[in-house]
Amino acid sequence: MNTFTNTFETVTDDYDKTLDSLRLDEDADCIPDTDIFEEIPTAELIKKVKETIIGQDKAVIRICSFMNMEIKKINYNRVHRNDYDFIPQHTKNMLITGPSGCGKTATVTRVCEEFGIPCVMVDASTKVATGYKGNEWYTMISDAIRYIASNKTNGNMEEAVQMYNKGCVIVLDEFDKAIIPDEGGRNYSRFSQGCLLKILEGATFTLDGLGLSNINADDQDSIEVDTSNTIFIAVGSFANYLKIMKVSAERELRQQMADAVNRLDGEIEKVRANKEAGVIAIKKQEASLEQEVNSLSVQLAKLQIEQKETLLKDMRMEESLKFKLAGLQGDMEHCRALISRCQAAWADCNDDYRVHRIGFVDSAAKTSEEVIHEGDFATLERQARMAADSKLEEIDQTNQKLGLLEKKIAEKKKKNQEGMDELQLKIEKINLKMKELESQAWGYDDTEANLTAKKAQTKVDYIGRIEKLKKVGPSAITLDGLTKYYDLTPELAGRMGAMVVLDQLKEKDMIRILKYSDRSDLSQTAKLLADFGVNLIIPEASYKLLAKMAIKENVGARGLASVLDQIMYRIFPLVEGEGEKEVILTPQCIRGKGNPKIKKLDEKSKEYPEWHMRDEIPF
Repeated sequence: MNTFTNTFETVTDDYDKTLDSLRLDEDADCIPDTDIFEEIPTAELIKKVKETIIGQDKAVIRICSFMNMEIKKINYNRVHRNDYDFIPQHTKNMLITGPSGCGKTATVTRVCEEFGIPCVMVDASTKVATGYKGNEWYTMISDAIRYIASNKTNGNMEEAVQMYNKGCVIVLDEFDKAIIPDEGGRNYSRFSQGCLLKILEGATFTLDGLGLSNINADDQDSIEVDTSNTIFIAVGSFANYLKIMKVSAERELRQQMADAVNRLDGEIEKVRANKEAGVIAIKKQEASLEQEVNSLSVQLAKLQIEQKETLLKDMRMEESLKFKLAGLQGDMEHCRALISRCQAAWADCNDDYRVHRIGFVDSAAKTSEEVIHEGDFATLERQARMAADSKLEEIDQTNQKLGLLEKKIAEKKKKNQEGMDELQLKIEKINLKMKELESQAWGYDDTEANLTAKKAQTKVDYIGRIEKLKKVGPSAITLDGLTKYYDLTPELAGRMGAMVVLDQLKEKDMIRILKYSDRSDLSQTAKLLADFGVNLIIPEASYKLLAKMAIKENVGARGLASVLDQIMYRIFPLVEGEGEKEVILTPQCIRGKGNPKIKKLDEKSKEYPEWHMRDEIPF
């Protein structure tokens, strides 16, 4: 029993120790709230940043969204780094460009302040590639740690490294000057970008490797600096980009225009050559058709001559038959007349029979015709009738021959006419074909005209694109353009997850900055003056004048600070002094042609008496 009790107590103690150990491990794995960054809704973040950054709404939205997403990635990695299925979220980098003084670094700094993530400015133009004399790219990590140590951790290097490893934003200012295109064909720029790329892809350093060995630390080799939670933001105006891009793009467009015009010229020449070859072929075809027409015309002429000869022969035979027929008809009429006379004589003979019988003969009956003289009228009539029948039969035969001959002549005429019509039709068809060929040879063909018009339109289009190219502003900067015209390597461009282009500030933007930005030089100056009893008032006309003067400085929002400093340094001796007062910056004062209006506050009534003007500065 005692043995069992001792064993049970031993097992229980081991279990309790194991459970306590697990609890300690679980507590060790828990990430305290202070080890992650505060997450802010993007809409709220944008609203806060817009209170400071004026006139860059689109850029602010993109930068805030980008930073919010990257902060969430950093927090995710720190919270879930001990999960068994943990896959790290890789942070991305950003490229910000825009004219000088448009608020590039100010926007990033303002966003970082809201998240509480360290933001370190590094002059990228001073960094060199590995192996060259100067500050190599990795020194920006040591610059960031030194900045954090001196500004965040009171010089404690270990805490500075921990804060950096938690997350840091390194702004590569003047980045455009670090990757300026090489001259003379050297590859230094690309080599330098390759060295930077290795750091952007993620790297681990030791304090000694970063040149921080002179800073006190217990074990410098065991302290590692990890860039996996570092967000690199490259910032630059790329002032020469537009000039380089315009020159190169215009050269490309003009070359493309020349190529397109040359191609169209070749097509036009080809059309002309084909047209000339077609005209030659058509002329040859016309000559062949003309020769065929001549041959058919000769055949037609021969046919016409043969027809005339044949018809002439037949017509002569027809005339001969007609002449014979006329003779036969004459003979027929003679026989009929003779028969009639015989019949008449026979009738007379019957009437005077007695007279004739006793020797009295009619004197009219005594003709030269033998038969009639003999008085044999019956025989004469019979002979006449036989002759008439013979003539009639011959007339019928002649008419039959004449009919056959006329039919033959008609058939020949028809046949010859059909032959001539056929030849004439062929000739007409060939003539029509020749006219079509002539029309085709000399007719209007719009192919060349269309190509010529297309050539002119191509020139107009390219010239229009060139003129449009000359008017492009900073908003035309793209990552693709930087890799094409500014020698940015595609690999480094690929590491830039986003690119934001800030706009050139206009006069209305300057006025809004003066009025509404909570961190403008004017608002800060007004707060400073209010601290020792000066209420600064600026009329609307003075706002506009300040904005115009700042625009002329050509340095963006920095021009506002420059102009304001010049005015404040001049009028400060006038507004300084005991007692509360109200100071109005009039347009004349801003132009330097007068002093501000100053109204002192009466301590008893707390009201302002008459305006007090001071004409001279008491130096």
